[in-house]
Amino acid sequence: MTTAKTTKQVVDQIAAAHKAVKDARDKHAQAAHQRNLAGLVLVRRHKHKPTHVYQSMGVSKTMWDQRIVPRAPVDDKLPKWSEKQARQIIATKVKEILALSADEAEAAKKRIAGVHALSSGKIDKVRWINSQIAASTGLTKTQVGDDLKADPPAEVPHMEARRDEEETTGQWVPLPAMAERLGTPLERLVAALEEARALGESVPASGRGRGRLLVIDAEETTTWWVEGKFGWWTTRDLAVELPGATYDKVRGRLRTAKANGTEPERALVHGVTRYEPDAARTWWADSETNLGRRATEGPDQRGLTITQLADKLTELTHTAVSRDQVKQRLRAARAKDAEPKHTVNEAGHRLYDWTAILKFWQGLTPIAQADPGQEGSDLFLSPRTFNSLTRADIHTMEQLAALTEEQLLDIKNLGPAQIVEIKQALANKGLLLASGG
Repeated sequence: MTTAKTTKQVVDQIAAAHKAVKDARDKHAQAAHQRNLAGLVLVRRHKHKPTHVYQSMGVSKTMWDQRIVPRAPVDDKLPKWSEKQARQIIATKVKEILALSADEAEAAKKRIAGVHALSSGKIDKVRWINSQIAASTGLTKTQVGDDLKADPPAEVPHMEARRDEEETTGQWVPLPAMAERLGTPLERLVAALEEARALGESVPASGRGRGRLLVIDAEETTTWWVEGKFGWWTTRDLAVELPGATYDKVRGRLRTAKANGTEPERALVHGVTRYEPDAARTWWADSETNLGRRATEGPDQRGLTITQLADKLTELTHTAVSRDQVKQRLRAARAKDAEPKHTVNEAGHRLYDWTAILKFWQGLTPIAQADPGQEGSDLFLSPRTFNSLTRADIHTMEQLAALTEEQLLDIKNLGPAQIVEIKQALANKGLLLASGG
């Protein structure tokens, strides 16, 4: 009676395990389909490199070229997922496939153990033939034969054994799990491996694990990642990781830091400058503090921003001068190494000297204060005249020529003697005061 009950338990275990295998395979196929669609979306809709995509999916080039691409739907039938959605689907489905592959392996191990037990006579001292096992468990005779050809569970290779030990905490780790350990996006780990291979550098050992997913040597990968500084941040990473940062802000502030010798610790990795994350965070926090202090101190006295220049030039010339026009002119001057005098503030913005800009901007002649002993010569004005005009927001000879003598006399501290001085300076430029009539 006890023997019959034990035999039934084994038969039921085989049937349940076989059902679990089939269920895991069905779910595996559904997850793989979603993963494959997401990969195709990245390549076809968002123009990602196939190599980076299929490696992040954990599949080989052969599988991508011979199984996934040929079976792909036409482009207009692909899901309209964003780049972020497609990446998230790949990451989620790869983890799901890992779990399903482990479940399938565990269930297959139980089924194989039961089939071996019945066939060897360990249960009721009677050796069951293949057809008896098939008839009792719902397996096909072919499946029974395949299970008997397989190694007994105790001899199953370690990579196919316990998912919670070998594939997540042991030597061989799936690529997505390795990325999580390193605290980096899967795409960055894949890109670093690909770049290292392309440059002929050595990379950590890898192979194929359960579910045909790419597995990699965990200890070797950790050492390679840390020593190679692949976890350090690029300029674009800084723009994403640092609070309140944008790419333009980061670039500007790095330019300032480089000029001031306060740049965070950096290294050149595969031709790209990368910054040590903790040093970058400290540097950014200090930069924000300095910027906040400058803001409480009022307008920056060191110069004018491009936007401020555009506004003042519009006012002076009575012609609309856009920010883009100013930027274009300054960029052209920079290319010729003729950029007007400027400094760079903590935010990375250039601050231009107003007098230098007036000299630089075509058609404008700035008024200038004479050095001692130079009063009345060329275009220079005496300190009294110069200061009176600048306080009245008059900065160029062109502005002076647009005024009448009566208007000038209305300006504080300007008298007849100063009018004579102004007329002489204008004459040296070939200009006259405006007519009062």
